[in-house]
Amino acid sequence: MAMAPSARRIGPDGPALEPGHFFEYALIYASGHARVAVVEFLLSQGPDLTIREPCWGVTALGMARYDGNVNARPDEIEATIKLLEAAVDDQYQA
Repeated sequence: MAMAPSARRIGPDGPALEPGHFFEYALIYASGHARVAVVEFLLSQGPDLTIREPCWGVTALGMARYDGNVNARPDEIEATIKLLEAAVDDQYQA
């Protein structure tokens, strides 16, 4: 199945998304919205935590730490950050 051109970039004129990193982009956006259950699932799949989102240039941990996250409860934000910090530590120790 062919992918729509809009699925390859952020907006009609935004930066291109690398096809091999859609999984990591999903983690970045879930982290930015402090979706704890989604972040847990995506982390269980072994993503590359060094991948940066091309529009904002942040990793999943950077997105979770962003102070502009107004759509989540503080406890959800804290839980997301802790999950990602532990995963980053594990990835660097491996």
